[in-house]
Amino acid sequence: MINKKVGLVNKIKSILSSLDDGEINISAYDTAWVALVEDVHASGTPQFPSSLEWIAKNQLQDGSWGDCQLFSAHDRIINTLACVIALRSWNMHPEKCDKGMTFFKENLGKLENENEEHMTIGFEVAFPSLLERARGLNIDVPNDSPILKNIFAKRDEKLTRIPREILHKVPTTLLHSLEGMSELNWTQLLKLQSQDGSFLSSPSSTAFALMQTKDENCFKYLNRIVNKFNGGDIDDTAMAFRLLRLHGHQVSADVFKHFERNGEFFCFAGECTQAVTVMYNLYRATQVLFPGEKILEHAKHFSSKFLKEKREANELIDKWIIMKNLPEEVGYALDVPWYANLGRVETRFYIDQYGAENDVWIGKTLYRMAYVNNNNYLELAKLDYNNCQEQHLTEWSMIKKWYSKARLGEFGLSKRNLLLSYFLAAASIFEPERSHERLAWAKTKALLEAITSYASDEDLRKDFVKKFNDYINQRDHSIGRRLNKYKTGHGLAETLVTTIDQISWDILVSNGHEIGYDIYQCVSLPILNHVD
Repeated sequence: MINKKVGLVNKIKSILSSLDDGEINISAYDTAWVALVEDVHASGTPQFPSSLEWIAKNQLQDGSWGDCQLFSAHDRIINTLACVIALRSWNMHPEKCDKGMTFFKENLGKLENENEEHMTIGFEVAFPSLLERARGLNIDVPNDSPILKNIFAKRDEKLTRIPREILHKVPTTLLHSLEGMSELNWTQLLKLQSQDGSFLSSPSSTAFALMQTKDENCFKYLNRIVNKFNGGDIDDTAMAFRLLRLHGHQVSADVFKHFERNGEFFCFAGECTQAVTVMYNLYRATQVLFPGEKILEHAKHFSSKFLKEKREANELIDKWIIMKNLPEEVGYALDVPWYANLGRVETRFYIDQYGAENDVWIGKTLYRMAYVNNNNYLELAKLDYNNCQEQHLTEWSMIKKWYSKARLGEFGLSKRNLLLSYFLAAASIFEPERSHERLAWAKTKALLEAITSYASDEDLRKDFVKKFNDYINQRDHSIGRRLNKYKTGHGLAETLVTTIDQISWDILVSNGHEIGYDIYQCVSLPILNHVD
């Protein structure tokens, strides 16, 4: 088990050290748009021929393109039409084009039956544009149908939410779907280009921009990702904010003011609906608010109300990801107050919720993120948890032997309270390497319980205090001598002294620090207050 765990740790270290800008699987839709780019030197040939090769090699058996493991009509339809357009534009593989269009026509009607939350991002803007491009290539696509009318209506609604003058002045979600728009002012739009040369890291949007402008930065971005594959929002802010605060960093809550508008919180300007996962992460960020942080108070009220309403309506479905068990993950956050949450319990819960490589993300098409959803993470988490549990079980056996040897049951300490004492310690300090701290916590708490029960009688209380004072007032502060001196004692005071000395000895051996005198001073006051 140890060798397997070390191997997984090394694998994950390798993944994390090579993260750079992330890793996702190739999108057929984006690849098709990149394949449409003509040679920048106007030779009349494709600028990125490897993209066309990828399309030709990755058609599925049913004639479509898209995620091969999970069928989503939106994903398959837009991928397939885009790939057919790319091949037809360069007069390549007519048989693949025919097979693709057969799939397209037979499955277009399935769009009507899919959950709207799982519609791929920007579909309502990008798909109508593809239809127009297909007609320009004499590809037979429908001109009118109830399904298409619904899509066009959603497109018009989205475009209405972001006026053209705003689109050209500030970054909005439409920068991700420029290929679906016309009559654009590219001089203004290029000012909104990301530092890496892309438009919101969208290859298709950037490819369209390159086709319209021949912009060098667009070309560099596309050339880099083609070579790589051979062929900031409130969500991130909320997660980063929470992690930084949990690790003691000073971060201002004012950052969330950028995502609040008219009492509501959005991920991007012009968004029509909030995503469940975004509101979930926002809610978790508000768990670490400080008194007086009004923006986080508003965010907590808004996000919790949103999540509770979605849960009551059985609508805990996200528009960004199709994951294993989102409802239970959200339910845990809503039902277990953060201050009452136990880290190891949450870990065990999350192992059951993490979908690993089966989770699928929703962009313009379905895609998978190998560095985010990875079976190695899940396997290591299980090994680590089991290793930790094995350590805890070993310690629990030691605690029970200590309990029996010290005859603490005779002093009123039940096995149930003993278990609760250890559970509290193990749930709060769970790391295997912190065994001494955990055992010290569990034993001292158990002893406090025993003292409280035993010393309820006045005479017993006086006798206990006298014996304990006699022990701690002795000037022999050598732990080794005291351990030998009191190891055969069976009274409660002797057990307390012996336990403190054993804790001190363990710390001396493991960390090289002599804490015997200090720990007596720390323990004496609460012990004596407990019985006075």
